Amino acid sequence: MPLFKTLSQHSSKGKFILSVEKHVSFQYLSVRKHCINSLSSCQTKLLSADNRNLSKLFKRNCVKERSDIGLFYPKKKPKKREGSLIDEITIGLEIIKADLPKYAQEWKERLIFDQDIFPEHGDFEYFKRFNGEDSVKDWMVSTDQDTSQGKSTATLTTTSAGTALFQGVLNTEVPKDGQSTHAGYCNIRSPLNKLSFQRQIPYDWSRYTHMYLRVRGDGRNYMLVIQMDRYYSHLAFDMYNYPLYTRGGPYWQIVKVPLSHFFLAFRGRTQDQQYLVSLDQIKYFSITAADNIDGPFRLEIDYIALVRDNLADNRKDFRYELYQKKMWEL
Repeated sequence: MPLFKTLSQHSSKGKFILSVEKHVSFQYLSVRKHCINSLSSCQTKLLSADNRNLSKLFKRNCVKERSDIGLFYPKKKPKKREGSLIDEITIGLEIIKADLPKYAQEWKERLIFDQDIFPEHGDFEYFKRFNGEDSVKDWMVSTDQDTSQGKSTATLTTTSAGTALFQGVLNTEVPKDGQSTHAGYCNIRSPLNKLSFQRQIPYDWSRYTHMYLRVRGDGRNYMLVIQMDRYYSHLAFDMYNYPLYTRGGPYWQIVKVPLSHFFLAFRGRTQDQQYLVSLDQIKYFSITAADNIDGPFRLEIDYIALVRDNLADNRKDFRYELYQKKMWEL
C-alpha cells in the first residue's frame, strides 16, 4: 500500500493532509514497535545461560534505572579509595594546619577593618610584581597546541634580574582536522583569587581607574584581557580586552591603560553593544600573543599595578558609546 495518495484521489486539500498524517503516524508507531521487539529479543538472548556466563553477566547488567524502550543503564561503580582512611585524615589535618593562620589573619583584618572607605587620588597597588621564580609559578601558560588546535609554543620563566619573561613561537598554520579555522595563540594567566581553604572570590578593582605595566617588548602587539566572573553559564566567556603596543629595543616602557578603555568581547569577538566594566567581579587577568604573525615573540614584564586617578573616573568617562535599547528591540 503506498504511503502517499495522489491529490486527485481526495476531494479537498484538507482530506489529503489528514490522510498523510494518519499514514505517517501509523508507519512511525509500526517502526517503533518493531525496534522495541527487536531490542527485547536481543536482550533475552544475551541473558540466556547458553551464550554468557551468568555470574559475569549479572555483574555487568546491574540495573539502576530503566529507559522507556526497555533498555537498562549500567550501574555506576563507586570510585576506589586511593589511600587508606588514615592517610586521607592525615592529609586533611595538614591542610587545616596550613590554612588556619591564613584564616585567622582574614578574621583579624575583618575585625580591624583597616581599609579606606573613600579612595583617594594616587592610591596605588601592585597586582603583581615579578621578583623571582616563586612569583611566576602560580601563573598558567596555555597555547593552541594544548587543545590540538595549532602548533604554537610558549613558556613563562624569569630572567637573571628576576623579571618575568613570556616568550615562545607563534604558528598560524591551521590543523587539517576539518574543524579548526584559525591558529596562532599563546596566553599567560594570573592565578585565581583564593582565600583560606581554597575559597575563591573575584578580584575587586573598583577603587582604581588605571592599569600600569612596565614591560620590554619586541615590537609586536599583545592583548590585555580581563576575564569576568559571571554567575550565569552563558556569560562565562565575557572578557574585556585592550591592545598592548610594544616598541621593541633595549629600553623599558611604562604603559598606562585606563580601565574604562577595555572593550567587551565574547570568545575573542568584539561585541556591538558595550557595557561598563564590573571592576568588582574580575576572575583573572591575562596577556595574549595572537597578532597573526608567524615567528618568535618575547615580552619581559616587571610589574602590573593599579592606580586611582580622579581626573579620569572610569565610571563616568567610559570610552565607548552605550546603546539604550527598548525591551522589544533586543
